[in-house]
Amino acid sequence: MGWISNLSALSLVLCIFVICLSLIYSAPKLQNSSFVFFQYENDTGYQSYLYVLSLSLLLPLFSFSGYEAASLVAEETKNASIASPLGIISSVIASAIGGFIFLLSLLYSIQNVDPLIKDQNNSSISILFDQCMSKNASNILLFLLMFNTFLCGLCNSTLSARITYALGRDNMIPFSSFVSEINSSNRSPINAIIFVYLFNICLLLLPLTSAGYSAFSNIASICTLGYQFSYAIPILCKSLFANNRDFKKSYIYLGCFSNFLCMLSFIWLSSTSILFLLPNQYPINYSNMNYSIFYLLAFFLIALIFWITRSNKYSRDDKNYSLQQNDF
Repeated sequence: MGWISNLSALSLVLCIFVICLSLIYSAPKLQNSSFVFFQYENDTGYQSYLYVLSLSLLLPLFSFSGYEAASLVAEETKNASIASPLGIISSVIASAIGGFIFLLSLLYSIQNVDPLIKDQNNSSISILFDQCMSKNASNILLFLLMFNTFLCGLCNSTLSARITYALGRDNMIPFSSFVSEINSSNRSPINAIIFVYLFNICLLLLPLTSAGYSAFSNIASICTLGYQFSYAIPILCKSLFANNRDFKKSYIYLGCFSNFLCMLSFIWLSSTSILFLLPNQYPINYSNMNYSIFYLLAFFLIALIFWITRSNKYSRDDKNYSLQQNDF
């Protein structure tokens, strides 16, 4: 996992560097700064500037997720209480800087914005590359993007398998004994890994059809919404109970700014979560309707039924539970 993460990080940096230079160098002309920073394009059908601006926040909300990835592997690091928060902070800063530079190169290189906005096949990046360079060069850049997407997906699947194993180990999900089983030869949770990869394959098959793509987008929205809640709830608890004497302050502590920033983060996460449930096209019909709210209600209903009917079986009393060395 370590060398894959290092390869993914190095490849991502090199990919951004190559694509940015290629676009700037190959573009027949570069847009001016007025177009990049002040041009307003609205193809949503909504007339409200504030509503359209709110929808534009969905891209950074999708991008800035997965903060907890560093903490998921903290058990394997030295000085985890320091390395984990520093990893989260550095990843956010790197994503912000790298993403900003990448977006600037894309915006300055646009030759004709209309085909990008009206594209119905979700291939805007391919169209932009074709506007700036030859077809062969465009395919090379697309391959770089796909290769980095594959590496990111590989790391994400590994982390998801780890979460699945941890939940099964603590009897918190159905078929816990199966997904938490450790392979005797390599001491790895093979069942959890196979389950996660098969599940991911099924999800990636959805966008092959128009109806499946809509379902995939809604599932992605719900997953990101789950991320938002998973951050907001502990941040709120931190704000409410941080003054408790039993609360142990970590090495990375913001002092007098801690409670203020925690509440600011909670308000941001809670308010922006609503955006994932809003429709992004008008007029609204069955094909562009945002069905995320129905997926969310179905998830809560299943979780509630599972909690009521099986919570006694799929939970452990912390007083009677202790990890054994052989569990790892």
